[in-house]
Order: sequence, then structure tokens, then C-alpha cells
Amino acid sequence: MTDKKVSIKFFLNKRLNYITDDIGAKTYPLYVQIIYNRKNTTFKYQEPKVLGGQNISYSELFEDILLDDEKFKTQARIYENIVLYEVEKQGEKFTLKGIGDKIAYYTESIIDASRRIANASLNDFFRKELSTLHYNEVVNIYDFTRRLSRVHELLGEKDFIKLYEKVNSTLASNLFIYSILIEFGFVLIPYSWLIGDIKGKFSNFVDELFSKLEKEKRNFQSIWFAFEPSYISNNKIRLLSHIDNLVDEILKGRFTPKLPEIENISGNIRGGITIKLQDS
Repeated sequence: MTDKKVSIKFFLNKRLNYITDDIGAKTYPLYVQIIYNRKNTTFKYQEPKVLGGQNISYSELFEDILLDDEKFKTQARIYENIVLYEVEKQGEKFTLKGIGDKIAYYTESIIDASRRIANASLNDFFRKELSTLHYNEVVNIYDFTRRLSRVHELLGEKDFIKLYEKVNSTLASNLFIYSILIEFGFVLIPYSWLIGDIKGKFSNFVDELFSKLEKEKRNFQSIWFAFEPSYISNNKIRLLSHIDNLVDEILKGRFTPKLPEIENISGNIRGGITIKLQDS
């Protein structure tokens, strides 16, 4: 770990044009300055991506109060941790250039990125297996459960069940991964996965989930599928590795998802089947 100090400063950028608020006070956009190793960079502050990623402006009347708020003290510690983590990872190659974008990537939603992958897999499957008319009916339905219900309505019970026989392990696995991330119940972002303690908590959760399902002799109900407990235990290492890779992709800027609309999928899914997939 480097012994060089990181300095974080939040400020209202009064060099920019202001907007007058309802009481006539001037409001300015909030900016961040980061100083490390005698070099500095400045960028516009964003709320964490997982919360929407909005830019913020504040009235100059409340500048001193707002910037002394515990929220910004916490944000400063997060930014410092990210910079130090990147320094340790990159070594002498580290530069502050682009650190504002990198910090934003650290607050992307892992769950939403997983959803995008599962959604793409499901779209590819439906594009191949459904008629063009039926595919166009369901491709823009965002909610997984409602989309599957609509496919069931279009095909009828008999043909809907036949789709199971054509499902490949990639699609099933992607739906499983997304479902288990939802089941975990925590906000998941790269920062908490790499720098916080969430990865350890998630690992413990997987073990506890497996033990609970084994004890109750029931399967894990995912979207469209029910997975035997052994699937969870056999694939735990692969599951953690998949999330590691997903986090790496997010930090490369390859995922910029919108705020996720997460539905409750913990109950029974109509037409679910039990599948057995062995770890290879």
C-alpha cells in the first residue's frame, strides 16, 4: 500500500454560470478535486450510478453546511479508497487521468449488469426459437416474469413446455446468476465487492442458502427454472469467478446500465422445471 496521501475536496464551481433558485439564491454545480502525488484533477460530482448518477447543484447560501455534511465525508473516504486501490493495482502506471469516470464505474450496479447479460441470452434464445411475430411481441417487455408469461400466452402450455428442451446451459446459468444476486438482497457495486466486505458476505450467503435448501429438501427457484441445491454448491467457485469477471468488465466501462427495476422473483415461477447441471 502506498504511503502517499490522497486529498479530496468538494466545492461549488463558481467559475461556471449559476442558476437562480426559488428564493433568488445562486446555485452552482458541485465538483470534486482529487490531489495525489502533487498532481490533481477536477471533475463534476455524480451521485453513485446505482442510485441514478445525477449531477448535483447547491445554493451558495448552504455551501459550508452541505460540504461539512457526513455524506460528503463518507464520499471522500470512498474516493480515497478507490484511488489507493487503483494505485496498488496499477503501480507506477497509475495516473489521475480519467479517475472521475473510474469512480463512477465503481458505483455501477452489478445486479443490473448481470440482468443485461441474462436479458441478452434470453433475447437470443427467443429470436432463434420464436416466430418473428411472437418475438416482436415480447422483445421489449423489460420484466422477465411478465415476458415469460406473455410467451406462455402466445404459445400455449404444450408448446411453452417444449421450449425447455431447447434451453442451453448458458441461458440457464445466466438466469440463475441474476436470480441468486437478487436473492442476496444487498446493493452490489464494484466498490463494495473489491474494497468492502460484500464478497465475503456473499460467499457466506451462498453456503447458507445451500444448507437451508438441503435441510428443507427443496430447490432454488430461479427465473423459469428450479435448481437443485447441489447446483449451487458445485458451482460456487465459478459463480464468484463470474462476478469477478463481471466487475472487471464494468470497471473497463463496458457496462453503463440504467437504474434497475428489480422485481420480486423469490416466489414460485409458473411452469418452472428442475434441471441438473454438473460443474465441469
